[in-house]
Amino acid sequence: CKFFKISKNEMLSSRRSRYLVRPRQTAIYLTKILTSKSLPEIANVFVDIKVGSYVEDNILKKVSIRNLEADYNLKLFPSNVVITLRVSKENFSLLETDFLEIFVDASRLMNQKYLDVKFEKLPNGVKIERIYPNQLEYLLIKD
Repeated sequence: CKFFKISKNEMLSSRRSRYLVRPRQTAIYLTKILTSKSLPEIANVFVDIKVGSYVEDNILKKVSIRNLEADYNLKLFPSNVVITLRVSKENFSLLETDFLEIFVDASRLMNQKYLDVKFEKLPNGVKIERIYPNQLEYLLIKD
């Protein structure tokens, strides 16, 4: 702990911060080569991460268009995306509400073949695992 300038509590905490990974790996390696302990025995000392129950679900959302100049129309291909969400069982009821906004930013049209799909209003406890497709083709039409 002194070498890596972290506390013993940080070393044994359940946090997964990048600055803690190398010290933990080093400690596990040294414990393995300097003692007769097996890896499961070492893991009992170093690994105590509490993971709650999660549910993964797919939802289909229509993609809205933002920042489109007047006198233009934008067609997206496809116009819907599938979003894979991970949510704790306690927050599962959030999936039944319209909490998530999916959109493309039309101000980024210049010389691009695709528009990136973006999101807003993601509540705490909900994680987006995947958006498919995450880029959309488009057709810009002048009215």
